[in-house]
Amino acid sequence: MSVSWNFNSLSKSCYVSGKLFLEGDIVVCLVVKATSGEMVRVDVLEQNAGKLKFSGEILGFWRRVFQKNTNVSEDLTQKLMSIEDFFFSLYEAEPKDETAFFKQFIALYLEKHSLLKAVGVPRDGIQRFTHLKSRRSFDVPLCDPTPEQLARLASVINGVIF
Repeated sequence: MSVSWNFNSLSKSCYVSGKLFLEGDIVVCLVVKATSGEMVRVDVLEQNAGKLKFSGEILGFWRRVFQKNTNVSEDLTQKLMSIEDFFFSLYEAEPKDETAFFKQFIALYLEKHSLLKAVGVPRDGIQRFTHLKSRRSFDVPLCDPTPEQLARLASVINGVIF
């Protein structure tokens, strides 16, 4: 079955309560695979995250501080923290086929920004990375993405992470 990706940018209100986000609110952004097979992004106030009712499976998540206006430096820092959190969350649950491509793509992105470092050579389709700050190791599956996956990724990645 083909998985549909439908990620949007950070919403302005909580999925659970409908309350508008205010400057400084902690927002939990989740990537959820609905029972229909579609992957969507859901944004909730941190205090409402436990109340989320969604028919599907959470694949990963990250937290961010809601800010209406940011300067470029603060924005980049916030984005990198969001990406790190999302990457870590992909390793907190049972491995899923849907997350393999995310793991590889995000690991390479974090390596580019000197937050992860590849260790050794790939073995049996796995590349080990170390998170430089925490020294935590991650085994990242190496995928051979299809042109369709790459096209979908290009069209939605800003909504997934940022």
